[in-house]
Amino acid sequence: MTNEELIQHLERKQLAALLIKEKQYPEYDEGIDGEMHFLCMDIFYVTPDCREFDTYEDALQHTCWWLSKEV
Repeated sequence: MTNEELIQHLERKQLAALLIKEKQYPEYDEGIDGEMHFLCMDIFYVTPDCREFDTYEDALQHTCWWLSKEV
């Protein structure tokens, strides 16, 4: 079996999971000293149609829906 055949036999949810990318953005806050301070990394999940979601489950659900749409 080739890699292409393997991909063709994946269930929609499995394929959707492979297509979702994780993107991180640093979050900063201005402190009382006027300096910018790093707080944390915000994580977003990016779907194949370039939509960003806060949760992986929302991104997965959207990607499954997107895969089922006619071109």
